[in-house]
Amino acid sequence: MSGRAGGEGEAFVVPISRVRVVGTIAVAALLGALGIAAFRYGQRLPLGNLWVRSALAGGGLLAGMTTLLVPFGVLRLLRRRRLIVGPDRLRLVERADRVVGEVPFDNIADVRVVEIGAGVTSLGIVLARRDRGDTFWPLGLSRHQRAAHVGGHDFGLDAGYVLAPEAIRDEVVARLQRWRSSEPIDAG
Repeated sequence: MSGRAGGEGEAFVVPISRVRVVGTIAVAALLGALGIAAFRYGQRLPLGNLWVRSALAGGGLLAGMTTLLVPFGVLRLLRRRRLIVGPDRLRLVERADRVVGEVPFDNIADVRVVEIGAGVTSLGIVLARRDRGDTFWPLGLSRHQRAAHVGGHDFGLDAGYVLAPEAIRDEVVARLQRWRSSEPIDAG
């Protein structure tokens, strides 16, 4: 799991789980196909079965809309996004070496596992200062600042990495503690 990252020394690299993304794409495509079939079947029923016809058509239409998720899954695969926990910062990198998010350790106040949906957890980051120019994350921090009041964090990782959020948190906390213990104490 570990590798090199941009000349920063030994880094802990956590990629997106391709199996989960492909599984999500497959489920969305299957639900979409079933939904479209139910919608078409519901439209063919006689008017006497109006309730059944409406339920099949409406449910089929909603299920068919899941096919709209397929392009997002494909885009996620093409990005090849991964989290890199370096010796002094978190980085979110995609494709070869395009840095799309970065948080220096000296701007991290807390790292926690947060629930983002029905039993789905993610890694939440609490910043020491939200206004620093060297701290950025996809979609910007302003969106996450509004959500911070609900989840108690400034921003988080999206779900779907190869490791559980708890394992990522443990590695980030361990490296953060190592970094803090090696930093000289500023007396001024």
